[in-house]
Amino acid sequence: MYVINYGTGVSISRAIFSIPGHTTFGLFMGYYMSRAKMRSANKKFIGLAKIKALLIPTLLHGIYDFLLSEQAGNLTYLFIFYVIFLDIISLKLIRKQSKKDESFYDEQTYRPSPSDNDVYYSEPVYERDSE
Repeated sequence: MYVINYGTGVSISRAIFSIPGHTTFGLFMGYYMSRAKMRSANKKFIGLAKIKALLIPTLLHGIYDFLLSEQAGNLTYLFIFYVIFLDIISLKLIRKQSKKDESFYDEQTYRPSPSDNDVYYSEPVYERDSE
Protein backbone atom coordinates (compact mmCIF):
# COMPACT_ATOMS: atom_id res chain seq x y z
CA MET A 1 0.00 0.00 0.00
CA TYR A 2 2.80 2.39 0.92
CA VAL A 3 4.63 1.71 -2.35
CA ILE A 4 1.46 2.30 -4.36
CA ASN A 5 0.78 5.66 -2.68
CA TYR A 6 4.32 7.08 -2.63
CA GLY A 7 6.30 5.14 -5.22
CA THR A 8 9.28 2.83 -5.13
CA GLY A 9 11.81 5.63 -4.54
CA VAL A 10 10.31 6.41 -1.16
CA SER A 11 10.11 2.74 -0.22
CA ILE A 12 13.78 2.19 -1.13
CA SER A 13 14.90 5.19 0.91
CA ARG A 14 12.79 3.98 3.84
CA ALA A 15 14.44 0.57 3.57
CA ILE A 16 17.89 2.16 3.59
CA PHE A 17 17.28 4.56 6.48
CA SER A 18 14.39 3.10 8.47
CA ILE A 19 15.88 -0.30 9.28
CA PRO A 20 19.20 1.02 10.67
CA GLY A 21 17.34 3.85 12.40
CA HIS A 22 14.96 1.57 14.25
CA THR A 23 17.82 -0.78 15.09
CA THR A 24 19.62 2.17 16.66
CA PHE A 25 16.57 3.20 18.67
CA GLY A 26 16.22 -0.38 19.91
CA LEU A 27 19.90 -0.41 20.82
CA PHE A 28 19.52 2.62 23.07
CA MET A 29 16.41 1.14 24.67
CA GLY A 30 18.17 -2.16 25.28
CA TYR A 31 21.25 -0.42 26.65
CA TYR A 32 19.32 1.39 29.36
CA MET A 33 17.10 -1.60 30.15
CA SER A 34 20.17 -3.78 30.59
CA ARG A 35 21.70 -1.19 32.89
CA ALA A 36 18.54 -1.33 34.99
CA LYS A 37 18.70 -5.12 35.05
CA MET A 38 22.38 -5.30 36.02
CA ARG A 39 22.10 -2.79 38.86
CA SER A 40 19.15 -4.38 40.59
CA ALA A 41 20.29 -3.31 44.10
CA ASN A 42 19.85 0.44 43.57
CA LYS A 43 16.10 1.14 43.16
CA LYS A 44 16.59 4.81 42.25
CA PHE A 45 19.08 3.90 39.51
CA ILE A 46 16.70 1.25 38.15
CA GLY A 47 13.86 3.74 37.86
CA LEU A 48 16.04 6.34 36.15
CA ALA A 49 17.44 3.77 33.72
CA LYS A 50 13.93 2.57 32.82
CA ILE A 51 12.80 6.15 32.22
CA LYS A 52 15.85 6.71 30.01
CA ALA A 53 15.05 3.47 28.18
CA LEU A 54 11.72 4.97 27.19
CA LEU A 55 12.53 8.65 26.74
CA ILE A 56 15.86 8.58 24.89
CA PRO A 57 14.70 6.35 22.00
CA THR A 58 11.44 8.30 21.84
CA LEU A 59 13.32 11.60 21.59
CA LEU A 60 15.74 10.22 19.00
CA HIS A 61 12.84 8.83 16.97
CA GLY A 62 10.98 12.15 17.21
CA ILE A 63 13.97 14.04 15.82
CA TYR A 64 14.30 11.38 13.12
CA ASP A 65 10.63 11.76 12.13
CA PHE A 66 10.78 15.56 12.21
CA LEU A 67 13.82 15.74 9.95
CA LEU A 68 12.31 13.15 7.62
CA SER A 69 8.89 14.82 7.38
CA GLU A 70 10.13 18.34 6.64
CA GLN A 71 10.19 19.15 2.94
CA ALA A 72 12.99 21.75 3.01
CA GLY A 73 16.07 20.65 1.06
CA ASN A 74 18.56 21.63 3.79
CA LEU A 75 16.91 19.31 6.31
CA THR A 76 17.47 16.36 3.98
CA TYR A 77 21.22 16.76 4.42
CA LEU A 78 20.75 17.25 8.14
CA PHE A 79 18.68 14.04 8.24
CA ILE A 80 21.43 12.04 6.51
CA PHE A 81 24.02 13.53 8.88
CA TYR A 82 21.77 12.66 11.84
CA VAL A 83 21.42 9.03 10.76
CA ILE A 84 25.19 8.71 10.27
CA PHE A 85 25.76 10.37 13.66
CA LEU A 86 23.38 7.93 15.37
CA ASP A 87 25.10 4.99 13.69
CA ILE A 88 28.54 6.17 14.86
CA ILE A 89 27.31 6.68 18.44
CA SER A 90 25.69 3.22 18.35
CA LEU A 91 28.88 1.54 17.14
CA LYS A 92 30.90 3.28 19.86
CA LEU A 93 28.37 2.17 22.48
CA ILE A 94 28.52 -1.41 21.21
CA ARG A 95 32.33 -1.42 21.30
CA LYS A 96 32.37 0.07 24.80
CA GLN A 97 29.91 -2.47 26.15
CA SER A 98 31.60 -5.37 24.35
CA LYS A 99 34.75 -4.72 26.36
CA LYS A 100 32.72 -5.21 29.55
CA ASP A 101 31.05 -8.36 28.24
CA GLU A 102 31.08 -11.38 30.52
CA SER A 103 30.42 -15.01 29.84
CA PHE A 104 27.09 -16.53 30.84
CA TYR A 105 28.75 -19.65 32.18
CA ASP A 106 31.76 -20.47 34.26
CA GLU A 107 34.53 -21.44 31.86
CA GLN A 108 36.37 -23.36 34.58
CA THR A 109 33.58 -25.89 35.13
CA TYR A 110 31.86 -25.97 31.74
CA ARG A 111 33.34 -28.54 29.40
CA PRO A 112 31.54 -28.66 26.05
CA SER A 113 31.09 -32.08 24.56
CA PRO A 114 31.60 -32.58 20.82
CA SER A 115 27.84 -32.55 20.30
CA ASP A 116 27.56 -29.03 21.82
CA ASN A 117 29.09 -27.62 18.65
CA ASP A 118 26.53 -29.32 16.43
CA VAL A 119 23.22 -27.48 16.59
CA TYR A 120 21.32 -30.17 14.70
CA TYR A 121 22.60 -33.19 16.59
CA SER A 122 22.44 -34.07 20.21
CA GLU A 123 23.03 -37.48 21.65
CA PRO A 124 19.90 -39.12 22.99
CA VAL A 125 19.80 -39.80 26.68
CA TYR A 126 18.69 -43.28 27.61
CA GLU A 127 17.90 -44.31 31.12
CA ARG A 128 18.70 -47.90 31.91
CA ASP A 129 16.35 -49.86 34.02
CA SER A 130 18.09 -51.52 36.90
CA GLU A 131 16.57 -54.94 37.10
